[in-house]
Amino acid sequence: MKKTTLLLLFLISLGINLKAQSVSQWTADNTHSNFGFKAKHNGISYAVGEFRSFDLKIKTNDAGFLNSEVELTIDATSINTANDSRDGHLRSADFFDTEKYPTITFKSKKITSKGENMYILTGDFTMHGVTKELEVQMTHNGTITSRGREVAGLYFTTSVNRMEYGVGLDLSSVANEVELHADIEIIKEE
Repeated sequence: MKKTTLLLLFLISLGINLKAQSVSQWTADNTHSNFGFKAKHNGISYAVGEFRSFDLKIKTNDAGFLNSEVELTIDATSINTANDSRDGHLRSADFFDTEKYPTITFKSKKITSKGENMYILTGDFTMHGVTKELEVQMTHNGTITSRGREVAGLYFTTSVNRMEYGVGLDLSSVANEVELHADIEIIKEE
């Protein structure tokens, strides 16, 4: 009888814990988000740009962003540096070769806390057909309710060596190290 009661109490508590751990899906609000990059040009200034089209999905549980799953897909053809000629060259086989590699992706494998509202995402980053593990810093800027929906602000930053992914020529005028940064508003799906 004692074993049955203990087993029953365990199963009930397990059910309560499982019920308490609800999963939420969040997606980027691209009208209030930006995914940019910059690379040193001639060692004295920066060439800057953005990817105008991307899809970010985040799954969280009640523990918040610490135990979340992050998936990002960037449309490489949406690159924009405010210079049509340069954008065309970046899309060409000399750089991103967007005809062959139209997307850039990141999928998190683990997330660790680095202080209040700060995290390190470790995951697989794929660009130009090459996948490498990458660490991304993520800051949770806060969460509000707007028009009846939960909205969170996130800031991401990392850097990649474009030559490790076979992106672009080895040019003395453009640095190999490229900083990626994103200011993203995500909306919790109902």
